[in-house]
Amino acid sequence: YITDQGNHGHGDDLVVYQMPEQLYDLTVTVWHDPLLTTEQITALQTDVTDFVRAAFRENQSYTPTLTYPFERFSFSKLGQELHDQFADIHSLDFSLPDIVSALWVARLNTLTITLQVAE
Repeated sequence: YITDQGNHGHGDDLVVYQMPEQLYDLTVTVWHDPLLTTEQITALQTDVTDFVRAAFRENQSYTPTLTYPFERFSFSKLGQELHDQFADIHSLDFSLPDIVSALWVARLNTLTITLQVAE
């Protein structure tokens, strides 16, 4: 718009680039209520997957804390948000420590959600 329609002054061209990405392989183990049915377990796995992917900007199904450049992404905060969102979760374990990003955005390379029955 600025360049093609002549709405610019000398040296006012605007160039926008995508932020670089750093890819991570994440496994989340979820211990759930032992009284859940098979259908509820399947739904919980889908919901947790969508929630975690939303934190890494892959969908807008939920509104968790997002990954940002130049910030620490806290998995304990993500765990708290998952507990708040899904009452059937008893405990969570993340395979990664917190992500401290520089001039890049943390993204998922792979995501594995494993469900276990809480004892």
